[in-house]
This record gives sequence, structure tokens and C-alpha cells, in this order.
Amino acid sequence: MIRRKKWGSFFFITILLILLFTVSFGSASAAEQKILVVSKTQEEGQQLQALLSACRQPSDLVLERDYQKGKLSEYQGMVSSSRVPLEEARAKGIKRLLTGEAAAFADGVVTKEIKNASISMELRGYSELPQFQQEVTVLASGLGNSFGELILEQGRYPFAVQGESEACAPYFQPQSLSAIAMGELMQNFFGLSAGKMYLLLDEIYAFSDAYLICRTAEVLSENGMPFIIRVMPLYDNLDYPAFLRFAQVLRYVQAHNGTVVIHEPLVSPNEHVREPLEDKMKRFIQALERENIAYQPMDVVPYSLSLDVLEQIQSPGKNFGTFSMDTMIPLSLVSSEEELKSTVEKLQNKWLSLEDYKRNFTNQSYSYRETAIDEQYQYVQEEEQFFTGQMQRGNNVLIVVVIAGLLTLIVLLLIGSRVYRKKFYR
Repeated sequence: MIRRKKWGSFFFITILLILLFTVSFGSASAAEQKILVVSKTQEEGQQLQALLSACRQPSDLVLERDYQKGKLSEYQGMVSSSRVPLEEARAKGIKRLLTGEAAAFADGVVTKEIKNASISMELRGYSELPQFQQEVTVLASGLGNSFGELILEQGRYPFAVQGESEACAPYFQPQSLSAIAMGELMQNFFGLSAGKMYLLLDEIYAFSDAYLICRTAEVLSENGMPFIIRVMPLYDNLDYPAFLRFAQVLRYVQAHNGTVVIHEPLVSPNEHVREPLEDKMKRFIQALERENIAYQPMDVVPYSLSLDVLEQIQSPGKNFGTFSMDTMIPLSLVSSEEELKSTVEKLQNKWLSLEDYKRNFTNQSYSYRETAIDEQYQYVQEEEQFFTGQMQRGNNVLIVVVIAGLLTLIVLLLIGSRVYRKKFYR
């Protein structure tokens, strides 16, 4: 009887472990699934990838000319501006979002081309000022749930239609409300997570104006605006006082509700590689850690929407709210206090709901304590000593050469004198 109970317990535990393993494995597999982007041009594909990234969805890009049959088997869904993979996607039952030229081949859809159009759109109460387009393709009719609305002089048209396995949105433009609509369509169609809005102070270098960086951090913090500061990587001279002063600035920034992230390295395609990029980045990261800079990763990049574009979008209420996908408002470092004041006023007028980016990773808060920096370069001292020694050695060699020359001259004079006497006095 006891043995039966033991076997029953063992059997129950085994089944439980198998179920847990299956759930864990299934979750991991789902997390690793990607969307395939098929586009006619590289630029178009990168724009679609940027939107998917802002929805926290990994993706791969292949151009229409490089697409090979069978590639879709590796993916859970497809976003395409090309009709080439459409037949295969339907045969395999893969969810597909069609845009651009591919939209005309969606099931039950009729598209219409309108030339020289002034176009605006509405999305969940958000609206945008009209923009002129030489040619616009719109949905004249289509099967499925409509999403958003394009407004032209010729009439109103749905931005997209969405069915169970196929969605269609023929028109979108980067840096506009239509790009936000495309991102939200991706979320709705593929079941992706909701997003947040961030403020980004971008492309900050070690030689950027330290006072203006600190002043920007102070003003944003005083106005309750958390922000991200994205710094350009530095690979050499990381023990110099100039870098230590920059690290002090970054500590000051993170104490004023700023989150430090590292900008992706800028690599020239023709650059001669003397040292692997991974080694250089590792050296920079170690230098930040030594200086207590709590940098955070940015593996998933929010969709960039400039402040100028944001000002063209009207919200349904006084509070602007947030979009469904991750967005960020990039700001350059201002050149004056007046420009900083103007920028902050524009942000305040929009009543934005800005998120603190570091709260995605930590709840820790940071304080600032200034540390003394030794302004004496050890490298400079050694350099001075090196040249001093070189000068001294040069002087010594010159003295030896002069003395040797004088001795040689004296010897030659003595020899000449003796030869002269033998010749003329004997």
C-alpha cells in the first residue's frame, strides 16, 4: 500500500514537471517568434521594422528581389508591401498585414488612387493637420473591421480593414499620425503589448556643453519630465580628466530623473578595423561602471516622433495621453537657455504623459555627490619628462660631438705643425 502511494506521488510529480516544462518551453518559443517584413525597398522595410520594434516585436527584413519560397515557415506573421509572398502566406495560414502595392491584392479589397490630394486622418480622437500628397492609395471598400479614417476632399476612407487572418492598410507616411495608426494596427492584428511615451535627449558627446546638459536636466526635472539621455560611445582616453568630468555630468543627470542609455556605435563601412568593436564597447561600458553610471539597455527602440510632428497632432482632450506603441520624442541639446525654455513650453502645452524609462529595469533612485578630479595628466607628465630627457640626451651628444671635433682639430694642427717643421727647417 505504501509502495502504491509512493508510485502515485512519483507519477503526479512527473506529470506536474512535464506540464511546467511544456508551459515554459511554449512561452519561450512564443517569445522567440518573429515577424517577417517583405518590402520593395530597404527604406520602406526599415520603416515597417521600426514600427514593429516600437511594438516590442522582433522582426527580420527581406527585400522582394531576395525573397525565396519557404522562408515564411520560420515566422508567425508577415508584414509586406510586396505581393510576391502573398500566395505562400495564404497557403500556410500565416497572418499577414499588407500595405503599399500589396494592399491591392488583399482579399475582398478594392483600392482607389487619388492624385494631388490634401490628406489628414483621425485615430481614436486624435487628428492631424492636412498634408499634401501627389498620389494616395485609399480603401474604396473592404471586408473586415475598419480602423482609423483618412480624410480627403473627395471623401472619407478607412485607414485600414482588419480580418481574422489578413489586414490591409495601403497608405502610411513616416513621422505622422498615419505611422502611429500603422503601429496600432500591428498591435491589434498581431496581439502585441501596449506602449509608453518617452522624452529623449539624443546624441550627447563627451565634448558636448556640460553646463547646458546639466541645465537641461534641472529644468526638465523641475517640470516633472523624466527623460532619457543617449550618449555616444567613447573608446579611448577613458582615464583623462575630460572623461571624468563627463562622467560627473552623467551622474548629475541621473540624479535629476534622467536615464542614461548608450547610443549604438557609428561604424563607417570603409573603416579600417584595428580593434574589434566588441572590445572597444566593453572598455567604454567598464569605464561607465567604474564611474557609477547606471546605464540601461535599449534593445527595443521606441518609434521616434519629433516635437514638430507632435505639435501637428491634436489630442481628444487636454491631456495628450499616449499611443498604443512605444514612442519617444527626440530632442537635440539646445544652444541657449532661451531655446531650452521654448522647448519646455512646447512640451508643457501638449500635456504629455511621459514615462520614466529606468523604471522598466529598476526602482532605484540616484543622488549626486561631486567628486574631486585631479587635473594633472599623468600622461602629460610622462610626456614632458620624455621630451626633457630627449633634449638632455641631445645636448650631451652634441657636446661630445663638439669636443671630439675640437680634439680632432687639435690633433690635425699638431700633426701639420710637425710636418711643416720637418719640411722647411731641415
